[in-house]
Amino acid sequence: MPGKARPVYLYSLVDPSPGRSKGQRRGLLRVDARTKAGRLLARIRQGVLDHLSQGAEPTLIQCSLAERCAWLELQLQMYDAKQISGQFTSYDAKVYYAAVNSLKRLYKEIGFTKAPPPFASLMKPAGRRRKDTPADAA
Repeated sequence: MPGKARPVYLYSLVDPSPGRSKGQRRGLLRVDARTKAGRLLARIRQGVLDHLSQGAEPTLIQCSLAERCAWLELQLQMYDAKQISGQFTSYDAKVYYAAVNSLKRLYKEIGFTKAPPPFASLMKPAGRRRKDTPADAA
């Protein structure tokens, strides 16, 4: 192993690579795959790709949507941890709800829908039977 995995911070926007000054820290955020956050990203990304591609090779757009879903899920998990620790601010709440709505819209665009409850087939159709008609005539 090359070294200890670096933690991911909620408001990180840059790659904190060694040897760069603060003015040179620009680029994409990297997450070490050995961390809990890295494993979450991989699991969500793979689940969304499995849903989208359904056995075929995923397209570039499907990979991009899966990546966005994974990063939003990671961000929301980090906000959940912050809320549990008691450090959740009103700004965090606004960003959290915006991320939740973004994820909801993204899942809707992808085609994730709620599964019907298992008892849905047992429910009777809406409406009432008239008293003067026999039961088998309905």
